[in-house]
Amino acid sequence: MIKLVATDLDGTMFDSKGQIPQSAKETIQKYSKKGVHFAFCTGRGFMEMDEVIQRLPYMEYAITANGAYAFNAWTKQDMYKICIEPKDCHVIFSALKEKDALFELYQDGKIYCDKKLKQERYNYIPVQFHDLINASRELVDDMDSFIKNMKKGAIKLHSFFGSTTARDMTFEEIKNLPYEIVSQSMNELEINAKGVNKGFGIENLAKKLNIKKSEILALGDNFNDISMRNTSGTLVAMGNAVQPLKDMADFVTKTNDDGGMAFALNKFLS
Repeated sequence: MIKLVATDLDGTMFDSKGQIPQSAKETIQKYSKKGVHFAFCTGRGFMEMDEVIQRLPYMEYAITANGAYAFNAWTKQDMYKICIEPKDCHVIFSALKEKDALFELYQDGKIYCDKKLKQERYNYIPVQFHDLINASRELVDDMDSFIKNMKKGAIKLHSFFGSTTARDMTFEEIKNLPYEIVSQSMNELEINAKGVNKGFGIENLAKKLNIKKSEILALGDNFNDISMRNTSGTLVAMGNAVQPLKDMADFVTKTNDDGGMAFALNKFLS
């Protein structure tokens, strides 16, 4: 019996236009009322979640920043937070600052971004995310100095690259650093403290709720969802998911534009 559902957002719950299908809303509401716990499990940061939580009031928990920070969406109380230490943030930034990239740092509920975002966002960020990015970022004049003077760590570091070629070259250069580094299907890299990923987040939430691995259903579409495999009894890949996730999933549902989330929830929860 499934007691906890952990779901990705972009490409999974959201359709290709960034909307939440009505079928997903109604299905989540139905099973939430029956006692199933629902949790966002996303790479997004705290500042990017307010509107989503308002649109989906039956989602009880939020695992954000690829598993680094979790909170109760109903009470806004923190559940845990795992940071990259300031000195490690500087090591990572030093490896990235000369790249063709737009660097971001997630800290204390805010997302700090290089000031070139204002003029050059079209070179790095897919157009469908421009409104979200503009509304949630705080610009930093000198990121190097900002990081050197940090007293607290960051829950996540993130870079958008000018091309997938630049991203792939950078990933090869830094993949052996002692951190959790995920190369996404878009032109980005996400970096967390070692061992911190979406699977880690699901495992920690399940422990707090006294829920077994066999009672967990996870849904995703991208490379940063692969870590959910080891901590979820049932893994569902969207029909639009990357092939490695499909290959390891227990079930491949319909695409995010064809009601895939609702279809999978009804299959495993009914």
